[in-house]
Amino acid sequence: LKVSSLPTGTTVDWYAASTGGAALKSGANANDTTYTTISHTTGTTIYYAEVRNITTGCISAARVPVDAIVNTLPTTAGVAAIDSTRCGNGTLVLKVSGLPAGTAVDWYAAATGGAALKSGANANDTTYTTVSHTTGTTTYYAEVRNIATGCVSAARVPVDAIVNALPSTGSVTAIDSARCNNGTLVLKVSGLPAGTTVDWYAASSGGSALKSGASANDTTYTTVSHTTGTTTYYAEVRNIATGCVSAARVPVDAVVNALPSTAGVTAIDSSRCGDGTLVLKVSSLPTGTTVDWYAASTGGAALKSGANANDTTYTTISHTTGTTIYYAEVRNITTGCISAARVPVDAIVNTLPTAAGVIAIDSTRCGDG
Repeated sequence: LKVSSLPTGTTVDWYAASTGGAALKSGANANDTTYTTISHTTGTTIYYAEVRNITTGCISAARVPVDAIVNTLPTTAGVAAIDSTRCGNGTLVLKVSGLPAGTAVDWYAAATGGAALKSGANANDTTYTTVSHTTGTTTYYAEVRNIATGCVSAARVPVDAIVNALPSTGSVTAIDSARCNNGTLVLKVSGLPAGTTVDWYAASSGGSALKSGASANDTTYTTVSHTTGTTTYYAEVRNIATGCVSAARVPVDAVVNALPSTAGVTAIDSSRCGDGTLVLKVSSLPTGTTVDWYAASTGGAALKSGANANDTTYTTISHTTGTTIYYAEVRNITTGCISAARVPVDAIVNTLPTAAGVIAIDSTRCGDG
């Protein structure tokens, strides 16, 4: 405790009461005027300074009251840390909730000591924006300060700044999907990092997800129906635990190949006289196609599959008299797509005329002629 502006040549005697009682401390000289109290708990205790002339010993008619005030430390009991999380490098905004009335927050890099990184200017100024951080967790500390008294909490509240890594697409491979003729396609990717799933988009950036993977096994996407051509979709890798997504999306193609046409294809029927095999052919095949031969107009196993664009004929088994219809299915060698219909080709075996009832009528003449 202290007093100021003492008259020249005086000192101070300290008392616990405004009158009477024994001095707690008597000043030894004009510079010995302070008093250190015993330890106090929260509250205000009044002490009294009596001015004494050092030379004459005369004392002031009244004593000066001096307060010893112990303010309560603000509590952190109800204060909750609001950790901040982000995906990829950058700054984070840290917060706390449940602050006692009339307090602000001072932010520190350590649990004790050090200089404040930021001091709250008022009860609403309680957040802290960190420097840029890379992947990992950095703990900051919120110290609660009573704005009126300046008293700070006995302990600081730890608040985490968490930077989660973006999932990589380095090992992710697009599995393009192709089909013949109009319809839907199932898109896939392989090589996903552990703990991730896939969100599907129609664009390489931005837009709303067409589908969001519910789990690590839910990674495919069934498209809407497409006509002939290629449509590119994009797979965005998402960490299921953190929600962080890949910096780039993986393009995956949905390819619809046209069915080869039979519009210009002409059947070259084959006929023979008497039992035996026949060679069937077609003409005017579309470029890049070959022929698969069947015994029926739909279904069944191929009797022969063309190996290339020149391998388009079919030699039948031996047939007896009559007509057997075979079917030529046009197949695109590159895409594997086949014609919507098969071209019928006839294998015709004609009966040999019989000589059983024929009588020879020999002819004779005399002389040349």
